Amino acid sequence: MPNQILVKCIFLLTLYNIFYNWCHSNTRFLKSMYMKTLTIFLFILLYTTSCKKDDIEPNQQILGKWEVFYLGNGEYRLPIQNPTGYQHFLPDSVLLEYDYATKITYTKKYWIDSLLHTAIQREDGRWFTFDFDCQFKGDTMRLERKNVSAIFNVSKHKRIN
Repeated sequence: MPNQILVKCIFLLTLYNIFYNWCHSNTRFLKSMYMKTLTIFLFILLYTTSCKKDDIEPNQQILGKWEVFYLGNGEYRLPIQNPTGYQHFLPDSVLLEYDYATKITYTKKYWIDSLLHTAIQREDGRWFTFDFDCQFKGDTMRLERKNVSAIFNVSKHKRIN
């Protein structure tokens, strides 16, 4: 990120220099009018482009309850009207999946590195894992299955708490 700001500053200073030289070769009125306008514009532009929003870590963004509202492969499909349950991501890497119809809660584990991984322990003690590419936009989470073939690869979830 600091390199991007440095490149922007160099670019803006170069533009400023070109514009200054052009105005210097023209009348005095043009020089003063353009330089004042350009200086104000450059400071506003530099201020707005150099402000960085605080990035929230995915393992913090995922916390809470999520209901699925879309299943598909990326193409447009009608949203799910009646979700069948929700997923509750807890801070201690526990994932609770609740089914509205049966009122049963399933316990899983999750962790995040470059992907979101969910796992459920089989009867023989081994863990069965699923990998997802996870993207957040506001209160929406988009999950895309990785390393597996599925009918629906993409799911979108909305935060419900």
